[in-house]
Amino acid sequence: SIEKSLRYYFKTNGLNIKKYSRNEMIGLTGFFNYDEANKFRDKLLETIDEDYYFTLTWLLTDEYGMNYRGNNFHGLSNVNISKTTNAIYTALLIIRLYLGFSNQ
Repeated sequence: SIEKSLRYYFKTNGLNIKKYSRNEMIGLTGFFNYDEANKFRDKLLETIDEDYYFTLTWLLTDEYGMNYRGNNFHGLSNVNISKTTNAIYTALLIIRLYLGFSNQ
């Protein structure tokens, strides 16, 4: 999954991927947000640009956007979500993200 891939990327780059000192892992909401102290955002911006980061945030975690992670990936929405244009676009953006990391 994209969450696991990003956790691996951040961990190999020396960033803490656990919430506080517990065993609970930080997820997409922790990676894609505009908190000033978001070290994950800073690390991602070394690979992708601000517009791409905004688009992924809007699609995956933003409560004012599609929030696929919160609304759809956890089964709270329509089961036919995978057939929508936004879902296909999101999948393509995620593939593009993987390709960006593979070119480093």
